[in-house]
Formats: sequence, C-alpha cells, structure tokens
Amino acid sequence: MSAGKIWLIGSSSGIGLALAEEYANLGYEVALSGRNEIDLKNALGSLRGDGHIILPCDVTDAKSIGKSVETLFHLWPSVDQIIFLAAVYEPSDIIDFELEMAERTININLLGAFRLVNQLKSKWDKVKAIAMVSSPSGYSPLPSAGPYGISKAALNYFTTELRIELSGQQTKVQLICPGFVKTRLTEKNNFTMPWILTPAQAAKKIIKGLSSSRYEIHFPKILTLPYKILAILPYFVYLRLFKLVLRKTINQKD
Repeated sequence: MSAGKIWLIGSSSGIGLALAEEYANLGYEVALSGRNEIDLKNALGSLRGDGHIILPCDVTDAKSIGKSVETLFHLWPSVDQIIFLAAVYEPSDIIDFELEMAERTININLLGAFRLVNQLKSKWDKVKAIAMVSSPSGYSPLPSAGPYGISKAALNYFTTELRIELSGQQTKVQLICPGFVKTRLTEKNNFTMPWILTPAQAAKKIIKGLSSSRYEIHFPKILTLPYKILAILPYFVYLRLFKLVLRKTINQKD
C-alpha cells in the first residue's frame, strides 16, 4: 500500500531527484516533472517501488503546467505534497548583468510558481500540502546573488502570502531554504561554500521538516541563521557591514 503521493516539479537531478528517491524508498508514489523527458525517464528508472509517473512540464509555459495539473488529478484523486523546485542560477551583480539572463531567472524561479498556483486555484481541496524551495539568498542582498537572490526574495514573499490566504483551508504551505547543496547550480560558484551538503542529505532534512507543522524549513542553521539576522538589521547597520565585507574582498583580490 502506498504511503502517499508526491509531485516534484524540477526533479530530474539535484535535490529534486534526491527527494524522489528518498520518498520512493519510504513507500510513496512520486510524480516527476521537468522539461527534459529523457532525463525524467532516467530518473524514473532509479526509483524503487511502483506507481511512479512522469509529467514533462515547462514552468515558463502556463499551458504546459495546466496540462500536467489536469493529467496528475486524472491519474490521482489527490496529492499529499507538491514541491516546487524549478530554478536557474547564474552568479551576477546588479550593476553588471545580462538582461536576458535576469528575465529567464525571474521567469522560472518566480513566475513559474505563479503559474503553478494559478493552475491549482480550483484544486486546493485535492492538495494536502505545497512547498516552495527558495534560498537563504532571499533573506537579504548578498554579493553576486543578483537576479537569483531577487527572485528568491520575491518567492519568499509569495509563499508567505499563499500561506496566509490558504490558512482557512486544509492545504499546508511551507517554505524551504536550504544552504549550499552540491548540484549543477552551485558548481557555478567560484568561492568556497561552507557546510555544503549532498542532495541526499538535503532531501532527508527537507522531508523531516515537511512532516512538521513549521512554516519555514532552513538548514544548516549555522549558515542560515546569520542570513536571517542580517535581514532584520536596520539598513544603516546592514549597509555599513556590507561595505566592510566588500572592502575586505577587494583587498584580498589585490
């Protein structure tokens, strides 16, 4: 007997694939979504158990998401958990960035979540829980986070608003902010990433957090708590600290 049904959007690699494998090991049926059908089929082949499905889906296309939603609820009467993981990342500053990259980042990381929620507006009675995967870079501005950090800050706001608006219904809403996880996205960073986790380690922490009633799931705390503290500092304090960090960075490069 299935332990439940999980829909993972952005699950052909990285944290999404690790979550799929962990949920399958726990006896859940998993629906895998992503743009590349071949990658999804390969991911499907790595899962234990039966009942898993693939739903090729492009989060930049409302019709594509709508088709996946309709197919999902045609096959499953309800879903225990939806997790939105779709994201792109390019290290970039704000004074020197490529507009096309910024538009693509916002389109996938933020507007993809809007499109998903829009397609679910008549389905909330069939969704027990939904979670958005964000980032600590969404807590406060950081060097080189650029459009990615901005998209995640907006996603944090979006998810909190969704939590408030769905508070009178059965659907649980949660926000996930992992620290550094070894994926294709973080491989683009040219700096040392402290307390970096494997996707499998991150998946276990996420699943544990999602089973709780907590709204926000962030880890490892030794990394994420300083980000959160920065976010609540008065601007004049934050900006002064930021200048010191930038000056130190420049001196190290020289």
